[in-house]
Amino acid sequence: MRITFIRPHITARRATDALEPLVFGILAKLTPPDLEILRDYGMQTWAAFTIGHDYDTPASIQRTLDFALENKFTFAAFNTLLPYPNTALYRKLEAEGRLLYDGKWWLHEDYRYNQAAFRPALMTPDELTQFSYHARKTFNSIGSIFSRVWDFKTNLRNPYRLGVYLVYNPIFRNETLKKQGVRL
Repeated sequence: MRITFIRPHITARRATDALEPLVFGILAKLTPPDLEILRDYGMQTWAAFTIGHDYDTPASIQRTLDFALENKFTFAAFNTLLPYPNTALYRKLEAEGRLLYDGKWWLHEDYRYNQAAFRPALMTPDELTQFSYHARKTFNSIGSIFSRVWDFKTNLRNPYRLGVYLVYNPIFRNETLKKQGVRL
């Protein structure tokens, strides 16, 4: 099976900016034409987006979702940025007084899966939580799964690729809906 994992970096400016993904462990810059080349070679692509950076807004999250849908990624994750202890991000947010849950979201009884654990720069924590979930839920909706399957270059390239698509997308859909708001 050949699935390319990419970690796009999409700014608040445009969802078509160059991507900085990890492709088979190699950091590269990909543009939409590069993604088309991957599709031409039949690569099923798993894109992982981190949402909640200082430049993110509700509109940029929507553009990120639109970008994922337009490119018919086989799989996509829309992960809420989490400040893990002893990281540069954690120290920055701590110094700026932006950490929530007493700075220990992983231990706090009120923290729930996929919730914002800090105050984002350009939206509220509730907006970050809401828009991140909207992106996950929309990308993994039955309508989206159905529309993305019709990619003859990747998901319908052969019966095996179709099988991978049809087996794993419902699993990701169920996980998306089941995990949201669950206590750690």
